[in-house]
Amino acid sequence: FSHQTSSSLKGFRAFCARTCPDLVSLEQIDDLIPPSLKTLFGNFDSLIECGGAIQKESLILRAITLQGVPVDDMPRVDIWDESGLVYSSHFNMDNIDEIEPKFDDITTLSLESSTKRALMWADEEGFYRINKPVLGDFLLLCRFGGQYASDTRDSTKVILRY
Repeated sequence: FSHQTSSSLKGFRAFCARTCPDLVSLEQIDDLIPPSLKTLFGNFDSLIECGGAIQKESLILRAITLQGVPVDDMPRVDIWDESGLVYSSHFNMDNIDEIEPKFDDITTLSLESSTKRALMWADEEGFYRINKPVLGDFLLLCRFGGQYASDTRDSTKVILRY
């Protein structure tokens, strides 16, 4: 960060203008930047203003729910933080509970069951019990499950990144 521009977004605009002057105008650059990248630039500016990571202590990520994911098999969820892989849903497949596709039953089951399952999947909705500390920025990577759960190198198997 050399303080040549007042924000990282303005710095990205200057970079684009210098490296690709014939391809896009400054007005077109803003239209081509996805909202997630604009958020990243804003977060980077906040990081610089704070002088480091905003969250200096690890937080406990209790659980993740997925809704409206139109797949038959439970997706694989991997969580990475600054230290590396924190959690993977498909390392131990014994903790998956696939039941009939009525999500109200899952809610009742999870509340009434004395042995709470770590993973539940029904229809297009699921629950992942994480209970792991996450430090700083983290990545949640959701891939197709089932026969593709172990295929971690193929980017076409990625459903979403957060």
